Order: sequence, then structure tokens, then C-alpha cells
Amino acid sequence: MNYQQRFGYRWQQLAIIMGLTLAFFLPWSTALTAIFSGITVICVLLAANWRAYYALWRGNLVVISSMLLYLLLIVACAYGTATWPQRLNELRHYLVFLYIPLFMPIFQQERWRQYALHIFLISMTLILVFSIMKYYLQFSISAKSDPATIIHDHISEGLLLAFTGYLYLAQWRQLKSNWRWLYLGCFLVTAIYLLFMNTGRTATLTFIGLLALFIFQQLSLRYGLLTLLGLAIAIVLTFHFSPNFSNRFHLVYQEVNAYQTGKGMNTSSGLRITWWDAAGKMLQEHPLLGVGTGGYENNFSRLYDTQKYQITDQANNDLLNIVAQLGIIGGLVLLLFYVGQAWQSWYLPSHYRHSAQALLLLMLISGLFNSVLRDAVEAHFIVYFIALFHAPFSQRKTSVDTNAG
Repeated sequence: MNYQQRFGYRWQQLAIIMGLTLAFFLPWSTALTAIFSGITVICVLLAANWRAYYALWRGNLVVISSMLLYLLLIVACAYGTATWPQRLNELRHYLVFLYIPLFMPIFQQERWRQYALHIFLISMTLILVFSIMKYYLQFSISAKSDPATIIHDHISEGLLLAFTGYLYLAQWRQLKSNWRWLYLGCFLVTAIYLLFMNTGRTATLTFIGLLALFIFQQLSLRYGLLTLLGLAIAIVLTFHFSPNFSNRFHLVYQEVNAYQTGKGMNTSSGLRITWWDAAGKMLQEHPLLGVGTGGYENNFSRLYDTQKYQITDQANNDLLNIVAQLGIIGGLVLLLFYVGQAWQSWYLPSHYRHSAQALLLLMLISGLFNSVLRDAVEAHFIVYFIALFHAPFSQRKTSVDTNAG
């Protein structure tokens, strides 16, 4: 009896337990998320079921592109002006790309996928309840200054709740029992929180985008267009009746105008425009290979007066952050990562297909304004659910499943 036969099953079961535990802690603690992610990965490696892993990863564009992107980051350490601490820090941030193939083995059975999904929903429901309690009752379990977030900042918590709202809707649509109405109620509470309490603009845009996607996924074109019209009217009414909602977008307009006159350099919008512009200049100077892994900060200091502009080590945009460091080659691999998810989603069971498409849309929208594939909270959440939703790809049919579910 070899090692895999004697110990592989035990390590695999422990990996599943750790992976399910991770689902609960994803929205609560970056430290516990890192710990349970690491333990899960170690257990998967110790299970050493390499034949099964190869069958799972073979032909999977999401796995291939994620591993290739991290390999490019390693290679790009060989050039550029970054110090080794800066390079290693960047590799640490993007290490989560390797978690995608290593998380997939724990999600090969449907029951574990469903357990993970519902554990995450329970955890996020608690986050939602405590956040609303803090908003109305000044109840708090942390020192966060934001009036409606309890653990992370308004961007991270808002994005996770935006996706949770989509999952509530998906559960409402899929279930046939009376429990479905509980999910619809949770969705409505989430919508009220995101539109009237949470101060994150990115989360609001993402939530609206996910609602529009859900409508097109679940309804025919005619009814979908009518429902979208109703959604547009609801957004206009919310803009009129919710100062929290309207003020956030008025502020963007004011910040951009101030930046154009040279007075809003250090506003939220002004900083992002500057950081994006810096990434564009780096790409112009080094179009093919970029400035190297971890080289954004040093090159920003070279291009801009750091007494006037706030220095940063990343571009606050996923695509720009990659092309600045890895050039056009890195940008193409990142696009393959996105396109691979879109293509593979059509070969998944309908409930995972829709959720995988929603997760991709979340990445695309939020990645315009933040480096969500690099930020600890969002990145761990994203790779966890990429692994969960795309794990059934190895069990796919030979043709695209056209059933809308």
C-alpha cells in the first residue's frame, strides 16, 4: 500500500474541512483567511492525488491562465528597478492565483460545493445584520469609523454583500420550497443596505450590474427589457430619495472637476486618475514586458512629484496594475483569465454558470476602480469562488449546455 492509499484520503478529508471553515471566515478576518487558506493548500498537497488533480486541471483555461500569470510575475522579478522586498511583496499579494487550482480538489462533490456556499451565506448574513445594527444603534464589534461597516472598509464589505445579494436572488430562483421567500427577504434587506447605508460607490455600481445580469439570465428578452426599465426607474427614485446614494455620485463629479482644475489631486477620484495615468506612462515606456514585478512604486516616484501626489505601490485597477508591471504580455494573460471564465461558464451546470458569470462581472466592474485581484479580502473571496464554481468543468458535457436553468 503506497502513501496515497494510506494517507491521501485522510488529508483530502482534512482539506475539505479546512476549506469549509475558510468559507465562514472569508468576510471576517484576513488573518484567519490566510491561515485556513494555507492549511487547506498544504492538506491538498499532502493528499498527493496527482492523477486526479491533473484530470481536474487539464484543459481548464482558468487554471492555466492563473498559473501562467503567476509564473510571469516570478520571471518579471529578473528585471526592473524594484528592490527584492518590493518584488516579494508583490508575489505575496498575487499568490492567491495559485490557490485556484489547489482549492478545486475540495469542491469535486456537489455536497461540498453546496455546504461551502451556504456557510458563506450564513457568515455574510451575520455581517449584514451587525452592519445594520451598527448603522442604527451605533452597535460595533470593531473600531471601524465607517457608519455601516463592522470588519473591513466600505469597499470590501460592500463588494462581498453585493455578490451575496446576487446569491440570495439565485437561491430564491432555484428553490421550490417556502424557504425561497426567506432568501428574497434577505436580498431586499441587502439592497436597502447597499443603496441607503453603505458608502461604497464601487459596491453600488457592482450591485446594480449584478441585478441587470440576473434579469437577463433568468428572463426572456421581452420581460428582461421591461424589468430593466423598472430597475432603471427604481434607481432614479433611489437617487432622488436617498441622500447617501446621490451624494456619493455627486462627489465623484465634484472630485473629477476639481482634479481638472488642479485642485483635487488627493481626493478619491483624483488619486485614482493619477495612478491610472502613471500606469499608462509605464506601459508606454516599457510596452512589451513592463517595469517588472513590484516596480510600480519606484517608477511612480520617478514620474511624479511625491510631495504633491500620494505615492502608492499599485494602480488601483487590475488590468493597469498588471500591464504596468508585465507589459502587453501580462495584459493578454490576464485577459485570457477573464475570457477563460466567460467561455468555461457555458459548460457548467446552469446554477454554477450563472454564479460564475456574476463573479466575473463583479471582477470586471470592481477591477476598474480597485486592484481586487491583489487586495487580500477581495482576492481570497474571488479565487475561492472561482475554484468552487469552475470545479465542475472537468465533469462537463461535450457540448455547451444551453438550458437557461
